[in-house]
Amino acid sequence: HISAQLPSDQEDLIHKAVGWMLREVGKRNLVIEVAFLKVHYQKMPRTMLGYAIEKFSKVERQKYLSGKCNYPHDEVEDILDLKGNFHTSDIATHSY
Repeated sequence: HISAQLPSDQEDLIHKAVGWMLREVGKRNLVIEVAFLKVHYQKMPRTMLGYAIEKFSKVERQKYLSGKCNYPHDEVEDILDLKGNFHTSDIATHSY
């Protein structure tokens, strides 16, 4: 939840740290990272988003950076509630 609160922070180092953390989450569970990005990527500072999507394919990175990302992961909807919150019970079951 703290990641959702920090995009408005003015410190570049905070943007880098949150982006790095999101990238690390994606290494363990890509669906969780993509679910978070689905809700927040258009509001995230470019530095934060850049770090978060660093390991994505070039095509996917361009989609996120252009603000025109579609979401190919059907599982994303399954782990978000209507407000974009994660269902913690699903975190362990949706790993790659």
